[in-house]
Amino acid sequence: MAVATSNVGAYAGALRRFWWVLVIGAVIALLAGLSARFSISLFPPGLEEKDSVTYTAESRILVSSAQNPYIRGQQTTFVEQPGSADESTTDESATGVGDTTGEPSADGASVQTVPFVSAPDLNTLIRTANIYPFLIESDTVARYRRELYGDLPGSVTALGVTSVVTANRIELSEIPVLKLIAVADSSDDAIALADKTAKAFIGWLEREQDRATPRIIPEDRIVVEQLTVPTGAAASEGPSTTLSVLVFLVVFAAFCVLAVLLDRLIPARTGRPDVEKVEPVTVKKTA
Repeated sequence: MAVATSNVGAYAGALRRFWWVLVIGAVIALLAGLSARFSISLFPPGLEEKDSVTYTAESRILVSSAQNPYIRGQQTTFVEQPGSADESTTDESATGVGDTTGEPSADGASVQTVPFVSAPDLNTLIRTANIYPFLIESDTVARYRRELYGDLPGSVTALGVTSVVTANRIELSEIPVLKLIAVADSSDDAIALADKTAKAFIGWLEREQDRATPRIIPEDRIVVEQLTVPTGAAASEGPSTTLSVLVFLVVFAAFCVLAVLLDRLIPARTGRPDVEKVEPVTVKKTA
Protein backbone atom coordinates (compact mmCIF):
# COMPACT_ATOMS: atom_id res chain seq x y z
CA MET A 1 0.00 0.00 0.00
CA ALA A 2 2.84 2.33 0.90
CA VAL A 3 4.60 1.53 -2.39
CA ALA A 4 1.47 2.33 -4.43
CA THR A 5 1.02 5.62 -2.58
CA SER A 6 4.66 6.44 -3.19
CA ASN A 7 4.28 5.76 -6.94
CA VAL A 8 1.20 7.95 -7.18
CA GLY A 9 3.04 10.71 -5.40
CA ALA A 10 5.98 10.36 -7.76
CA TYR A 11 3.72 10.56 -10.83
CA ALA A 12 1.90 13.58 -9.42
CA GLY A 13 5.22 15.27 -8.75
CA ALA A 14 6.34 14.60 -12.31
CA LEU A 15 3.13 16.11 -13.68
CA ARG A 16 3.51 19.18 -11.47
CA ARG A 17 7.10 19.58 -12.49
CA PHE A 18 6.38 19.39 -16.23
CA TRP A 19 3.01 21.20 -16.14
CA TRP A 20 3.85 23.03 -19.34
CA VAL A 21 3.94 19.67 -21.19
CA LEU A 22 0.37 19.00 -20.01
CA VAL A 23 -0.76 22.43 -21.22
CA ILE A 24 0.68 21.79 -24.67
CA GLY A 25 -0.82 18.29 -24.65
CA ALA A 26 -4.28 19.62 -23.72
CA VAL A 27 -4.24 22.07 -26.64
CA ILE A 28 -3.07 19.44 -29.13
CA ALA A 29 -5.56 16.88 -27.78
CA LEU A 30 -8.39 19.40 -28.11
CA LEU A 31 -7.48 20.11 -31.73
CA ALA A 32 -7.21 16.39 -32.48
CA GLY A 33 -10.62 15.70 -30.92
CA LEU A 34 -12.24 18.50 -32.88
CA SER A 35 -10.63 17.38 -36.13
CA ALA A 36 -12.22 13.96 -35.72
CA ARG A 37 -15.64 15.57 -36.10
CA PHE A 38 -15.08 18.95 -37.72
CA SER A 39 -13.11 20.43 -40.58
CA ILE A 40 -10.98 23.17 -39.04
CA SER A 41 -10.17 26.26 -41.07
CA LEU A 42 -7.75 28.95 -39.90
CA PHE A 43 -8.38 31.67 -42.48
CA PRO A 44 -11.10 32.52 -41.73
CA PRO A 45 -11.25 30.60 -38.44
CA GLY A 46 -14.18 28.24 -38.22
CA LEU A 47 -15.48 24.73 -37.72
CA GLU A 48 -17.60 22.75 -40.16
CA GLU A 49 -19.02 19.31 -39.44
CA LYS A 50 -17.60 16.61 -41.68
CA ASP A 51 -20.76 14.51 -41.56
CA SER A 52 -24.31 15.65 -41.03
CA VAL A 53 -27.46 13.73 -40.23
CA THR A 54 -29.32 12.61 -43.36
CA TYR A 55 -32.72 10.99 -43.83
CA THR A 56 -33.66 8.14 -46.17
CA ALA A 57 -37.14 7.34 -47.50
CA GLU A 58 -38.16 4.55 -49.88
CA SER A 59 -40.97 4.03 -52.36
CA ARG A 60 -41.66 0.94 -54.49
CA ILE A 61 -43.27 0.62 -57.90
CA LEU A 62 -44.52 -2.40 -59.84
CA VAL A 63 -43.91 -2.88 -63.55
CA SER A 64 -46.94 -4.58 -65.07
CA SER A 65 -49.01 -4.63 -68.26
CA ALA A 66 -52.58 -3.99 -69.31
CA GLN A 67 -53.29 -7.74 -69.04
CA ASN A 68 -52.24 -7.65 -65.36
CA PRO A 69 -50.45 -11.04 -65.46
CA TYR A 70 -50.02 -11.24 -61.68
CA ILE A 71 -53.65 -12.17 -61.03
CA ARG A 72 -53.96 -14.97 -63.58
CA GLY A 73 -52.48 -18.40 -64.00
CA GLN A 74 -52.76 -18.47 -67.78
CA GLN A 75 -53.65 -16.18 -70.66
CA THR A 76 -56.26 -17.21 -73.20
CA THR A 77 -56.47 -15.67 -76.67
CA PHE A 78 -58.88 -16.54 -79.46
CA VAL A 79 -57.49 -17.22 -82.94
CA GLU A 80 -59.85 -16.75 -85.85
CA GLN A 81 -60.17 -19.57 -88.34
CA PRO A 82 -62.38 -18.65 -91.29
CA GLY A 83 -64.74 -21.38 -92.49
CA SER A 84 -68.21 -21.94 -93.91
CA ALA A 85 -71.25 -22.11 -91.71
CA ASP A 86 -71.92 -25.73 -92.76
CA GLU A 87 -68.36 -26.79 -91.91
CA SER A 88 -68.57 -25.12 -88.54
CA THR A 89 -71.83 -26.84 -87.72
CA THR A 90 -70.56 -30.18 -88.96
CA ASP A 91 -67.38 -29.95 -86.96
CA GLU A 92 -69.20 -29.05 -83.75
CA SER A 93 -71.76 -31.83 -84.15
CA ALA A 94 -69.08 -34.34 -85.01
CA THR A 95 -66.59 -33.47 -82.31
CA GLY A 96 -68.92 -32.09 -79.70
CA VAL A 97 -66.49 -29.25 -78.95
CA GLY A 98 -68.32 -26.39 -77.36
CA ASP A 99 -65.46 -23.94 -76.81
CA THR A 100 -65.44 -22.67 -80.39
CA THR A 101 -67.71 -19.99 -81.71
CA GLY A 102 -68.92 -19.30 -85.21
CA GLU A 103 -69.83 -15.78 -86.24
CA PRO A 104 -70.92 -14.74 -89.72
CA SER A 105 -68.58 -12.42 -91.56
CA ALA A 106 -69.54 -9.66 -94.00
CA ASP A 107 -69.60 -12.06 -96.97
CA GLY A 108 -71.82 -14.57 -95.19
CA ALA A 109 -69.07 -17.02 -94.26
CA SER A 110 -68.70 -17.92 -90.61
CA VAL A 111 -65.54 -17.15 -88.66
CA GLN A 112 -64.55 -19.78 -86.14
CA THR A 113 -62.47 -18.72 -83.11
CA VAL A 114 -60.31 -21.25 -81.36
CA PRO A 115 -58.96 -20.57 -77.84
CA PHE A 116 -55.19 -20.55 -77.47
CA VAL A 117 -53.80 -20.83 -73.93
CA SER A 118 -50.33 -19.57 -72.94
CA ALA A 119 -48.49 -18.59 -69.78
CA PRO A 120 -48.44 -14.88 -68.84
CA ASP A 121 -45.46 -13.01 -70.27
CA LEU A 122 -43.36 -12.08 -67.24
CA ASN A 123 -39.93 -12.12 -68.90
CA THR A 124 -40.68 -8.97 -70.85
CA LEU A 125 -41.72 -7.17 -67.68
CA ILE A 126 -38.61 -8.31 -65.79
CA ARG A 127 -36.29 -7.14 -68.57
CA THR A 128 -38.12 -3.83 -68.74
CA ALA A 129 -37.93 -3.39 -64.96
CA ASN A 130 -34.13 -3.70 -65.09
CA ILE A 131 -33.99 -0.84 -67.62
CA TYR A 132 -36.31 1.56 -65.82
CA PRO A 133 -33.85 2.52 -63.00
CA PHE A 134 -31.69 4.29 -65.59
CA LEU A 135 -34.74 6.22 -66.80
CA ILE A 136 -35.82 7.14 -63.28
CA GLU A 137 -32.37 8.58 -62.52
CA SER A 138 -32.19 10.38 -65.87
CA ASP A 139 -32.25 14.15 -66.33
CA THR A 140 -35.39 13.81 -68.46
CA VAL A 141 -37.48 12.42 -65.61
CA ALA A 142 -35.88 14.92 -63.19
CA ARG A 143 -36.96 17.82 -65.43
CA TYR A 144 -40.47 16.40 -65.68
CA ARG A 145 -40.60 16.13 -61.87
CA ARG A 146 -39.52 19.75 -61.51
CA GLU A 147 -42.25 20.81 -63.93
CA LEU A 148 -44.86 19.09 -61.75
CA TYR A 149 -43.60 19.63 -58.20
CA GLY A 150 -40.81 22.20 -58.36
CA ASP A 151 -37.30 21.75 -56.97
CA LEU A 152 -37.02 18.99 -54.37
CA PRO A 153 -33.71 18.85 -52.46
CA GLY A 154 -31.88 15.53 -52.16
CA SER A 155 -30.81 12.66 -54.37
CA VAL A 156 -32.63 9.58 -55.70
CA THR A 157 -31.31 6.09 -56.46
CA ALA A 158 -33.43 3.48 -58.24
CA LEU A 159 -32.72 -0.23 -58.53
CA GLY A 160 -34.45 -3.58 -58.76
CA VAL A 161 -35.76 -4.86 -55.47
CA THR A 162 -33.57 -8.00 -55.65
CA SER A 163 -30.72 -6.68 -57.78
CA VAL A 164 -27.14 -6.71 -56.48
CA VAL A 165 -24.61 -4.16 -57.75
CA THR A 166 -21.08 -4.14 -56.32
CA ALA A 167 -17.60 -3.53 -57.70
CA ASN A 168 -17.16 -7.21 -58.53
CA ARG A 169 -20.72 -8.45 -58.87
CA ILE A 170 -23.80 -7.44 -60.82
CA GLU A 171 -27.05 -9.37 -60.62
CA LEU A 172 -30.25 -8.19 -62.26
CA SER A 173 -33.52 -8.29 -60.42
CA GLU A 174 -35.69 -11.33 -61.00
CA ILE A 175 -38.83 -9.53 -59.84
CA PRO A 176 -40.35 -6.60 -61.79
CA VAL A 177 -40.47 -4.38 -58.70
CA LEU A 178 -38.30 -1.28 -58.27
CA LYS A 179 -37.38 0.62 -55.14
CA LEU A 180 -36.67 4.33 -55.13
CA ILE A 181 -34.36 5.47 -52.34
CA ALA A 182 -34.34 9.19 -51.62
CA VAL A 183 -31.75 10.86 -49.35
CA ALA A 184 -32.18 14.42 -48.05
CA ASP A 185 -31.22 16.64 -45.13
CA SER A 186 -34.69 16.49 -43.57
CA SER A 187 -37.33 13.82 -43.10
CA ASP A 188 -40.00 15.75 -45.02
CA ASP A 189 -37.69 16.36 -47.98
CA ALA A 190 -36.75 12.67 -48.21
CA ILE A 191 -40.39 11.56 -48.07
CA ALA A 192 -41.48 14.10 -50.68
CA LEU A 193 -38.61 13.25 -53.02
CA ALA A 194 -39.29 9.50 -52.95
CA ASP A 195 -43.04 9.91 -53.43
CA LYS A 196 -42.94 12.61 -56.10
CA THR A 197 -40.24 10.85 -58.10
CA ALA A 198 -42.39 7.71 -58.33
CA LYS A 199 -45.43 9.70 -59.39
CA ALA A 200 -43.40 11.76 -61.86
CA PHE A 201 -42.00 8.65 -63.52
CA ILE A 202 -45.49 7.16 -63.90
CA GLY A 203 -46.74 10.39 -65.46
CA TRP A 204 -43.72 10.69 -67.73
CA LEU A 205 -44.14 7.11 -68.98
CA GLU A 206 -47.83 7.68 -69.78
CA ARG A 207 -46.96 10.87 -71.63
CA GLU A 208 -44.34 9.11 -73.74
CA GLN A 209 -46.79 6.32 -74.55
CA ASP A 210 -49.36 8.87 -75.73
CA ARG A 211 -46.76 10.59 -77.90
CA ALA A 212 -45.39 7.40 -79.46
CA THR A 213 -45.65 6.94 -83.21
CA PRO A 214 -47.23 4.68 -84.27
CA ARG A 215 -49.75 4.92 -81.48
CA ILE A 216 -49.50 2.31 -78.73
CA ILE A 217 -52.90 0.79 -78.07
CA PRO A 218 -53.85 0.43 -74.38
CA GLU A 219 -53.63 -3.38 -74.53
CA ASP A 220 -49.94 -3.22 -75.51
CA ARG A 221 -48.77 -0.69 -72.94
CA ILE A 222 -46.50 -1.18 -69.96
CA VAL A 223 -48.28 -0.14 -66.78
CA VAL A 224 -46.36 1.19 -63.75
CA GLU A 225 -48.07 1.24 -60.37
CA GLN A 226 -46.84 2.76 -57.12
CA LEU A 227 -46.96 0.03 -54.50
CA THR A 228 -45.89 1.97 -51.40
CA VAL A 229 -46.12 5.63 -50.51
CA PRO A 230 -43.44 6.61 -47.95
CA THR A 231 -44.76 7.92 -44.64
CA GLY A 232 -41.52 8.09 -42.68
CA ALA A 233 -37.77 8.42 -43.10
CA ALA A 234 -34.85 6.79 -41.31
CA ALA A 235 -32.13 9.01 -39.88
CA SER A 236 -28.45 8.22 -40.28
CA GLU A 237 -26.14 8.04 -37.27
CA GLY A 238 -24.52 11.38 -38.03
CA PRO A 239 -21.26 12.59 -36.48
CA SER A 240 -19.91 10.68 -33.48
CA THR A 241 -19.23 12.65 -30.30
CA THR A 242 -17.77 9.56 -28.63
CA LEU A 243 -14.96 9.40 -31.21
CA SER A 244 -13.95 13.00 -30.53
CA VAL A 245 -13.82 12.41 -26.75
CA LEU A 246 -11.83 9.21 -27.21
CA VAL A 247 -9.26 10.94 -29.42
CA PHE A 248 -8.88 13.74 -26.87
CA LEU A 249 -8.28 11.31 -23.99
CA VAL A 250 -5.75 9.21 -25.93
CA VAL A 251 -3.69 12.22 -27.03
CA PHE A 252 -3.75 13.85 -23.60
CA ALA A 253 -2.77 10.57 -21.93
CA ALA A 254 0.21 10.34 -24.29
CA PHE A 255 1.45 13.74 -23.10
CA CYS A 256 1.00 12.67 -19.48
CA VAL A 257 3.26 9.69 -20.15
CA LEU A 258 5.73 12.04 -21.84
CA ALA A 259 5.84 14.22 -18.74
CA VAL A 260 6.61 11.19 -16.54
CA LEU A 261 9.39 10.06 -18.91
CA LEU A 262 10.94 13.51 -18.91
CA ASP A 263 10.92 13.48 -15.12
CA ARG A 264 12.82 10.18 -15.17
CA LEU A 265 15.31 11.29 -17.82
CA ILE A 266 15.99 14.77 -16.45
CA PRO A 267 16.77 14.65 -12.75
CA ALA A 268 15.73 17.60 -10.65
CA ARG A 269 18.39 20.03 -9.59
CA THR A 270 19.01 20.07 -5.84
CA GLY A 271 20.87 23.00 -4.19
CA ARG A 272 23.24 22.70 -1.16
CA PRO A 273 21.41 23.10 2.13
CA ASP A 274 22.12 26.23 4.06
CA VAL A 275 24.77 25.79 6.78
CA GLU A 276 24.54 27.92 9.83
CA LYS A 277 27.62 29.84 10.61
CA VAL A 278 29.32 28.69 13.76
CA GLU A 279 30.97 31.30 15.91
CA PRO A 280 34.56 30.50 16.74
CA VAL A 281 35.03 29.26 20.22
CA THR A 282 37.59 31.07 22.26
CA VAL A 283 39.43 28.90 24.67
CA LYS A 284 40.71 30.67 27.72
CA LYS A 285 43.93 29.49 29.09
CA THR A 286 44.10 28.93 32.74
CA ALA A 287 47.20 28.95 34.81
